[in-house]
Amino acid sequence: MGVFTYNDVNWKVYSNVNNGTVLNILNAKEEHRSNLFGFLHNTLGIMNYTNKSGQIFYEIKEVDFGYTMTLNWTSTKLKSETTKYYLDLLNNQSKPTDLTTDWRNAIFGYLQRLVNDCRKIDYNFVQEAKEYKANLYCEITYEKLYSFPKGEDKPDENFEVKAQRFSVPHELLADLINENIEEALKYFGNDHQKLFDILKPLESKEFLADFLIGATYFMYLDMPNKAYSYFQRAIKIAEENRIQLPPVLLDFIGSIEFQTLKNPEEAEQSFIKSMLIGNEEAFLKLAYLYLQQGQNDKKEIALSFAKMGEQILPYDEDESHRLAGYHIVASVYLWNEEFDLAEQAHSYFLKNETWCEEYADIIKPYLLLAIAYDNTNFITNIITDYIFVTKKFPAIFDVWHFDTINPFDKRFKGDFIETLKLLELVKEMYKINN
Repeated sequence: MGVFTYNDVNWKVYSNVNNGTVLNILNAKEEHRSNLFGFLHNTLGIMNYTNKSGQIFYEIKEVDFGYTMTLNWTSTKLKSETTKYYLDLLNNQSKPTDLTTDWRNAIFGYLQRLVNDCRKIDYNFVQEAKEYKANLYCEITYEKLYSFPKGEDKPDENFEVKAQRFSVPHELLADLINENIEEALKYFGNDHQKLFDILKPLESKEFLADFLIGATYFMYLDMPNKAYSYFQRAIKIAEENRIQLPPVLLDFIGSIEFQTLKNPEEAEQSFIKSMLIGNEEAFLKLAYLYLQQGQNDKKEIALSFAKMGEQILPYDEDESHRLAGYHIVASVYLWNEEFDLAEQAHSYFLKNETWCEEYADIIKPYLLLAIAYDNTNFITNIITDYIFVTKKFPAIFDVWHFDTINPFDKRFKGDFIETLKLLELVKEMYKINN
């Protein structure tokens, strides 16, 4: 296993990293090089913004789970204490309020990335005479370093959706096929290239091969167009071999048809089919489809779907996914003017400021729909209970507050006018007259 050790003046180490010397000495695998390069920069970045000139010790070593990194350098009292303080905050899922200088912002950014990527990170410093000796230690796994070299997200020109047959009877290959599938499952989600290599001889012939390849493209590589081709062929293979389709396959297909292919009619049919064979998530996805498309003739159906879909949300262990589900539920309730139900549902996500910041693009339409219905109690409760929302989207609440527009008031320009136009579109789409 490779190891790179450096013990010299600090400025020389940067060229060793930037010109690829470190990666070459480590003999890093191609699928690890890109993220490993970023990891090296993050570790050196902390030293760069906190060090005094002089000698440093830097060692990056390959181990059985990935890489360990040790970095020793001379710092200052203020920057040593600040680095330690920021790391303690991050480990407690908090953030500082004093990011007022470039070096503080830089240190926090590097530490944040390391905390997100590393399975272990330690930072300490000791005072020797009048100097402060800093020590940073990190451990990062191969899984965090892995990146699949992606191409363009489009099906291969020669991709044949038609199912193929093995050249010998399937019964003779059953054991070998099962062994390959079991081996491929070991790499599902963590080594895409190995999974593809194992399944390639089976694709177009074996249902699970096409399904797993498609699921890898869809779930891990963000390549829905490639995934769609494999999913379609998996269905063909299943039909020819009388295999019952797993609900999740039709769920994936419906999501791609709705979000990527922009074909809500086909997406609706896929979600309905998946619902009929046990896909509970399809309730909320169908409700959201009807809402997004402004299918006002189906809003009562969407309401019933939302009520059924809400029942499974407490059991969703993925917090972000669960909150997104409550957002759909609250939106459909609001669409049906079930204000009390909407208020109960939106309490789950509006009280999570971090989530709302990350998904502001879907919080805004929800607030616009609320303003469109102009239920004073409902809107007032939002303003009272979730003050940060009014600060995040001031134009939306300005539009609701002011009946008369003063062209000389700075509030009635830019975002205000844009929000006013969006509000009119919402009212038109959902046939809201008030």
